[in-house]
Amino acid sequence: MQKFYTLICTLVLLLSMTFMAPVSALAADYTPVVTENEISVFLETSYDNAKIWAWNDKVDHFTTAKWPGDAMTLVGTKDGKNVFKWTYTAGTKIPTGVIFTHDGEQKLNGGNQEFKNHGYYVEGKYTKTIETAPAGKVKVFFDNTIPQFGITSSI
Repeated sequence: MQKFYTLICTLVLLLSMTFMAPVSALAADYTPVVTENEISVFLETSYDNAKIWAWNDKVDHFTTAKWPGDAMTLVGTKDGKNVFKWTYTAGTKIPTGVIFTHDGEQKLNGGNQEFKNHGYYVEGKYTKTIETAPAGKVKVFFDNTIPQFGITSSI
């Protein structure tokens, strides 16, 4: 009887692995995180690379490298698109303008955009500002959309 039970459990496990969604499909979308004292932006795009050209027009000060700017860091995915982040570390002059590019030259959303600190841009267009967590507190997110499979046995 014990061999039969073990065989049934093994078959159930193999079948569930065969018909279960791929692990990448179950991965949760990236949730942007910022700290209060950082100067940063996020870009969600269908492209696999992104650069940022940022400047401060009030002090004639460029904040990025030569055109087409600094490479952004891939930090995750959301709804099948790549999410990139750029953190400005070269000084205290917050940028006032920004251009996002891909493939070295192609401007997203027509080019010049207003820079929003902790801004979240989709295909180069500003959509929202990411909130910082209150000091001394932690934000916790739960994803209840992933089904839980479990097989227990007492042999």
